[in-house]
Amino acid sequence: MRNRRTFHFGLVLAFASGLCLTHGCSIGSRFLIVNESGGEIMVVYSTRQLHMPSEEQAPHYRAEPLLEAPVGDVRSGKAQWRSVPGDRLSFDFARGTATVRLARDMVLQIAEISNYGGHDSDDDRFPILSLDISGAHGEVHLIGGQVKYHFVSNGDFYYQLVYG
Repeated sequence: MRNRRTFHFGLVLAFASGLCLTHGCSIGSRFLIVNESGGEIMVVYSTRQLHMPSEEQAPHYRAEPLLEAPVGDVRSGKAQWRSVPGDRLSFDFARGTATVRLARDMVLQIAEISNYGGHDSDDDRFPILSLDISGAHGEVHLIGGQVKYHFVSNGDFYYQLVYG
């Protein structure tokens, strides 16, 4: 009986490995803004993945991965990410930026990439090109390489910048 279970487990493992090889398995790294300021903040940013549509396409444009969740849920590992409501999201098509009003005690995911090697690797796919945050604790203006090192890895495939 034991050999049969071992064989069955090996078959399942081989099948799963085959799926990874044929369909590509990857681990997504999320880039998060954490609002601990006690009030609403304004986040303006541009990313490599954020392709701005034309003005005519804007009403039908869904900017993924603009997702949010409560800070406590993210920290407990029980986050149920939801799309940022359209009334708190706008685009500047000329500058190629998105602007989000983020409520207090909320986390905003502004980018996600697969198999990111980390800040110190040769991986040049860091997704965020510029970032401005304003709120009760002042203003943060980051561009280019400055942005990368303000996001800190928490070890769980999250890179976060905490405002507050």
